[in-house]
Amino acid sequence: MARAISTDAAVRAATVNPGQVRSDFAVDGVPGLRLRVTAKGTKTFRLESRKTGKVTLGEYPIITLADARRAANILIAEADRQTVNGKAGQKVLAAQDRRTLADVLDAYSEDVGHGLASWGDMRTQIERRYSPDRVVIKMTEDDMLAPVRRDRNVAAKRACRYLSTVLRWADVGRPVSNKKLDDLVPETPQDRVLSDAELRAVVLATSKLTPLWRDFTLALVYSMRRRQEILGAHVEHVDFDAGIWQARIFKTRGKSHKVEAHPISPQLAEVFRKRGFESGPLFPVGSNFDRTLKRLHELSETSGWTWHDLRRTGRTIMGRAGVNPLIAERCMGHALAGAARMQAVYDHYDYGDEMRDAYVRLADAVDHIVEGKAVRRG
Repeated sequence: MARAISTDAAVRAATVNPGQVRSDFAVDGVPGLRLRVTAKGTKTFRLESRKTGKVTLGEYPIITLADARRAANILIAEADRQTVNGKAGQKVLAAQDRRTLADVLDAYSEDVGHGLASWGDMRTQIERRYSPDRVVIKMTEDDMLAPVRRDRNVAAKRACRYLSTVLRWADVGRPVSNKKLDDLVPETPQDRVLSDAELRAVVLATSKLTPLWRDFTLALVYSMRRRQEILGAHVEHVDFDAGIWQARIFKTRGKSHKVEAHPISPQLAEVFRKRGFESGPLFPVGSNFDRTLKRLHELSETSGWTWHDLRRTGRTIMGRAGVNPLIAERCMGHALAGAARMQAVYDHYDYGDEMRDAYVRLADAVDHIVEGKAVRRG
């Protein structure tokens, strides 16, 4: 056999030896790996080993030198594993079976999670409760339920449910049933609305937070936006002169969002100005949402509400302030349904002035509540 192949340049330069129809070249680094070159210029990687037999890996350049080495090593390792398991009766895991939770989370993030609005937070929740070094094939249902049994809260339950989705995607084990999770942590209907006294206490308590978290909370209150939509607000998305925010609206919990122009009240514009820099996110708060929420509960002497309940509270205040329900739903960024959806097919008016009035009514009503005054209708 002629000279050995060690680089991609050598693969490209390889030709059939004089007087031969085809020539085989050894590939450095993997015993039995060959590059076969034909007179027609075809170059094929092959693995010839007593452990694996003769296996064609693919043609160059579709299969690169690095790809061929990687594939050959996997085949040899799998053959060794089968030999050990067969002769010694010892259970040696395949590379696929040796994946840790960190490996699977990384793969899911690259394939699916990077496009999901909820993925960053949920990965953090999973890693807080499950060891990233744990081999996933060895995770039992009891292992997955253990944090839920220990914490008995919704966050642990949802982390387990999301982990179950990830493992199902990775084709590892069976998912934990929703019934078992619901039996461990029953969830109450999502209908929590803060009373005026609670909202006043919360807004006043924001002054005791760091300026960043104070402004983040006030932005939620004045805008009725979802948490990830506030996090997605950048300086360059806001036209302060026109009073317009090009908001990234998530229509569902999925991976897509839509850019919509939303008017902003003077109060929200002031919050944005406090955070405004030359470019970049307005609210780079990190991931301490649970800790900050708990701190707000303590400072305001309130309990039982979540960040999303501020959105529901804002929508309720809009109704109290006399905002037309259809306009309020546009402000919420909800997808239109039923007759309203058909109306949108024919009605292309943007309702910008009406939405601006609605946002101003909301912000004024919040200010009245904080000042201890009644909310005026209309």
